[in-house]
Amino acid sequence: MPSETDLLNEALITIGALRITAIDDGSINATHCQTLYPTTRDALLRMHHWNFATGRALLNPSVDAPLFEYSFAYPLPADYLKMREFNGTPVTADHVTWEGRWTSRYVVESGSLLTNDSPVYILYTKRVIDPNIFDALFYQLLMTWMASKLANAIPKDNKKAGDLLSMAMNLLLPAALATDRQEGTVVPLISDSLTWGR
Repeated sequence: MPSETDLLNEALITIGALRITAIDDGSINATHCQTLYPTTRDALLRMHHWNFATGRALLNPSVDAPLFEYSFAYPLPADYLKMREFNGTPVTADHVTWEGRWTSRYVVESGSLLTNDSPVYILYTKRVIDPNIFDALFYQLLMTWMASKLANAIPKDNKKAGDLLSMAMNLLLPAALATDRQEGTVVPLISDSLTWGR
C-alpha cells in the first residue's frame, strides 16, 4: 500500500536525490516536497473529472444570505476542488440562463456556492490525499510531474526536468485520461439530422 512518502521517494529516486522519511522530516528534500506536492496534486486533480476523485453532496444553506443578486449561500465541502454538476446539470462554460439579462445559476465565491436555487445537489472533484485511492496511471502521472519539479529544485537539472515534464504531459496524461474516460457511461453524440444528411 503506497503512502505519500512512497510517492515522493519514487519522484526523488527518479532524479537521483536522497530519500525522505516523511514530508515533514526537516530535510532539504522534504522541504521541497512539502512546498511543491500539495499544489501539484491539487492542480492535477482539477485538470480532469477523475472518477476516483468524485464527490457528491447535498449542500446546506448558510444562515447568512448573500448581500445581493443571490438568495442563498451554501458552504462547499472541505474537500471541494472543482464543480462538475449543479443540480444534475453538467457544468460547462455556458451555465447561464436568460431572465431579461444573462444571469448565472450559481457562482462559487470564497468557499461558498451562491445561487437562487434550493435544494442544491452537487457532483464535484474532491481533494484526495491518500495515494491508495489514486488510479494507478494518475499515481504515475503525479509522481513524474513531481519528479520534474524536484529536478528543477534539487539538482537544478533543467534538461531532466523538461524530459520528465514531457513524459508526464505527452505519455502519462493522455493514457490516464483515456483510461479514466472508459470507466463510465459513454455519452452519445447528438447532432442535427441535416448534419448527418450531408
